[in-house]
Amino acid sequence: MALAGTMDAQHRPGGGMRPVLWFVLALTAARLLYLAFLCPYTLIEDEAHYWEWSRHLGLSYYSKGPGVAWVIAASTALLGDTELGVRLFAPFFSAVATLALAGLARAMHRDPRLPLLTAACFQLIPAYQFTSLIFTIDMPYVACWAAAALAGWYAIEHRRGRAWVALGAAMGIGFLFKYTILLLAPGLLIYAALRRRSNDHPRSIPVLGPLLALAVFALALTPILIWNQQHGWPTIRHLLGHLGMTGGDMPVSPAAPGPRYTPAWTLEYIGAQFGLVGPMLIVMIMSAVRAVRDRRGDDAYAFLCAAPIILFYLAISFIAEGEGNWAIAGYSTLTIPAARLGLDAFDRHRAAGPARRRPAHSMWRFAAAWGVCTGLLMLRIDWLTALPVLGPRIPTGRLMHADTRAREMAARADELAHRTGQVPFFMAQHYGRASQMAFYLPGRPTVYCTSKLMGGRATQYDMWPFTDLTDPATHAQLQARPAIMSGGQPYQWEICFQEVRSLGSLSSESKRGRLTFEGLGYRGFPEFPPRAGGPSP
Repeated sequence: MALAGTMDAQHRPGGGMRPVLWFVLALTAARLLYLAFLCPYTLIEDEAHYWEWSRHLGLSYYSKGPGVAWVIAASTALLGDTELGVRLFAPFFSAVATLALAGLARAMHRDPRLPLLTAACFQLIPAYQFTSLIFTIDMPYVACWAAAALAGWYAIEHRRGRAWVALGAAMGIGFLFKYTILLLAPGLLIYAALRRRSNDHPRSIPVLGPLLALAVFALALTPILIWNQQHGWPTIRHLLGHLGMTGGDMPVSPAAPGPRYTPAWTLEYIGAQFGLVGPMLIVMIMSAVRAVRDRRGDDAYAFLCAAPIILFYLAISFIAEGEGNWAIAGYSTLTIPAARLGLDAFDRHRAAGPARRRPAHSMWRFAAAWGVCTGLLMLRIDWLTALPVLGPRIPTGRLMHADTRAREMAARADELAHRTGQVPFFMAQHYGRASQMAFYLPGRPTVYCTSKLMGGRATQYDMWPFTDLTDPATHAQLQARPAIMSGGQPYQWEICFQEVRSLGSLSSESKRGRLTFEGLGYRGFPEFPPRAGGPSP
């Protein structure tokens, strides 16, 4: 009887969270120590760009909401404008995501082992490991997605008013980081409709709960709406530009012959998912196949939370070229059915013995080994460059040497200043490189981005008057001065300088073909910049 009582206590909802807490605390502490003392990576381009945002706080920004800038402003206020200062909260958002998913696993199922294995499954995914160490929008967005999924479960299943408020808050905060958190809503609505039709859950959801969630969500949207209204809705143009649609911030050529779609877009999207999630994606697919085959609906909520965003971006790949990480939040809730598949496979393997090794058991072991290896290797990916054949192909340049590149550019600027007797300024054709230069150049000078003026995408640099090269006051400050420029082609710089000289590639340059230039006598860009392919007539 005592044993039965103990087993019942272990399997009641709410069990199994203490090991998760210890696991999360240990992992978070280890990551903070690594970032403080062992991390060899300089800020990647997006990190540096969001740091630039944090120096100029606003209600929103050109391409995204203000969440990432506000968080970096808080962390750099604590630790200064350092790499650790920028990245400080990345491990904490990873901890929030892990705890939320473990809590959801605990709420959905009675097995006390499941929360810890769900937490481990989440931390075995390469994309989540990487975004737990660098600070971009991804991990805060995933954390808000997971928290919203947890709140949504309690709101739908238990009709708790506080859960509806938490759902609205989690989605609202997530919207401040990335707008596509709205793609969680279709899954929640479909699940709520299915539960209402089921025999064991016939009651309708009270209207007050969803209204509370909407009110809290709308409150979080306020800064973004105000900023966009004040600036002519640039975010809408940015999103349309990503889709290659008319009215976006990228040129559309209606006279282009033939269909624009290429199968490579879809194949690259699918391949990127396997690269980001690793073999754990196969485990997730196996769990979905098992659910359909056995007509098991106990993980329907986890699948419905994930399906809309994954399928949405799969559909987008048929009309535009996208980024592989856009759907990354969707895989977070799929860690629960993947963990359940693993537990079932382990239990069956234990009962049947080694002679009956099942595919699910072997795949889970492989996914776990892959996750551990990638997690350890990404801590010092630069060590792999010593490997024959593979080493030179490892893209360490995106993670390292931004500080070295900045020192090289500063040395060229010093030489130019000595030769001309004027203080040079700095320009870059790409927003990410401009932001890295702003972070690592001595004295952290203002750096100007020329992407839009060279026929590329507009950026936040075009929204600030002090970096807008079409602003008369900015132009007056720079006119006739020399500059050091990164990226672009000679003809693109020759239109705005009296004289341009190529300095070749920096010795620490990671991107093939990216050149550095010096310009004399800045005279500004023409009204209509040349597009890629040649100079304007």
